[in-house]
Amino acid sequence: MKKINAKALVLLVMMLCLTACSSDDDAVAPILQDYKQLILGKWFIKGGTINGGAFQNYVHDCPSNRDYQEFFADGDIKFVGYNTDCEANDTQTDMWFVEGETLNITSFDPIVADMAYTIVTLNENELV
Repeated sequence: MKKINAKALVLLVMMLCLTACSSDDDAVAPILQDYKQLILGKWFIKGGTINGGAFQNYVHDCPSNRDYQEFFADGDIKFVGYNTDCEANDTQTDMWFVEGETLNITSFDPIVADMAYTIVTLNENELV
């Protein structure tokens, strides 16, 4: 259990840059973004930075199934990670909420620290 939580914590720290599935890739992002609506859905992890360092690409263990985080309207966020056999072996559900331009992730596990991220860019295709 600690191994799963440690991996999830690292992934949450790295989730500064994610990509999303969208049926309308040509849509123009609204000028006044409603973060609570735009963030909903499945976001595939692309990479990120830690403490302002250089961008690092995220390495997916399975070439056909990418690890992702999915935001739900009820405030749940689900992380799904695939192993080298392409089985979903690392799944964790936490809570999320947006306050202004800050995305907050609260874990149900008291061992995992709560995280806060400043939203730099959020549109239908990108969360940074």
